[in-house]
Amino acid sequence: MNLSQTPFEKFSSDCHEFGLEPALGNLAEYLVEQARFHELFEVRKLQLRQRLGLPIEKWQAIDELAPEKGQALEAGLLEICRDVGTRFMQIGEIMNGWQYLEPVGDRAAVATLLKEVEPTDENVEELIQLSVGQGIQPQLGFQLVLERFGTCSSITTYESQLAMQPLEIRRGPAGQLVEHLYHELVGRVKQAIIEVEGEAPNTGSLTELMAGRDWLFEGLNHHIDTTHLASTLRIAKILDEPTLIRKAIELAEYGKRLHDDFHYQGQPPFEDIYSNTLEFLSALNGQDAESAIRRLSAVAAAQSATGNLDAAVWYVYLLDRLGMGEQATRAYLDLVHTQQADGMISEDVCPNLTTLASKYGCYAMARETLLEQGDLLSYATITSIEKQKA
Repeated sequence: MNLSQTPFEKFSSDCHEFGLEPALGNLAEYLVEQARFHELFEVRKLQLRQRLGLPIEKWQAIDELAPEKGQALEAGLLEICRDVGTRFMQIGEIMNGWQYLEPVGDRAAVATLLKEVEPTDENVEELIQLSVGQGIQPQLGFQLVLERFGTCSSITTYESQLAMQPLEIRRGPAGQLVEHLYHELVGRVKQAIIEVEGEAPNTGSLTELMAGRDWLFEGLNHHIDTTHLASTLRIAKILDEPTLIRKAIELAEYGKRLHDDFHYQGQPPFEDIYSNTLEFLSALNGQDAESAIRRLSAVAAAQSATGNLDAAVWYVYLLDRLGMGEQATRAYLDLVHTQQADGMISEDVCPNLTTLASKYGCYAMARETLLEQGDLLSYATITSIEKQKA
């Protein structure tokens, strides 16, 4: 643009010399240079309507146009949204970018863009909101919560925004929380050992640090906020990565050794947060699974009769994780499926009946029970899955 020309003069002269479409193109380039992306969006729409031969003064709805024109307009608008949203993301304006990218529906592309955003004091909350709140990049957002706002805010964020998300979304942040708390506790226990023994052992293992040091737990001694410990262990039960499960086991072992004042009452089937969670995690880790199965089976049977299905879903979850497919399917049919419509489930963790039957091939068992229960729709669904896979 001639430096002596205003944008208005430039646009007018371009229209006169080159025509409307080139003039709009030059105006769009100017708006890109100035990072005026909201206005860029509107100019790009003008370009699109001009290119499609649609009247600019009359903004018909897409369904009012001929099918071919309507499809071209819709595709063009989505491409404009993608372009403008991407530009906002690239300058760190997260929610402005999401405003345009959400209609495009390409969450994978947004996830990639979020990873490239440099967190700042100005955009970090928006980055967390989109990453965690919308489930687009939960681990990235959750790590920012841990780093910027600490353990307490991270637990609150998990419980308010992630707790009811699918397992595959929750597991990453759950693992990050366990890693964070484990690292923090190891550091504080080492410091306590230095104060007594003069130096810290050369180990990063909490178990090794606790070994032979009962004095760490004398009286009301504790080395971390015990409410954070209890909350983290409540979340850790969904972990599936062996190394993380082992760290959660060590956290539970630490908690179990604390004074009774720090043993908080949990919800069934994990009333004793440390002992019951330790038993459960150990079973996931291949240690004395029979004991955990027996206890959960008994609690699930007793509670399901009252409409509380929490123990039942954790029982099914454990059986499934241990590869006990027939038992998991039978438990789901007997304890969960019959009560599901009216029962109460605090946390959605176990696979549903169609997943279990398909995974383990327990179609005959499922059909027989569903026939007895008079559940025609589920019977038809299970039968259809089996026939489709045959």
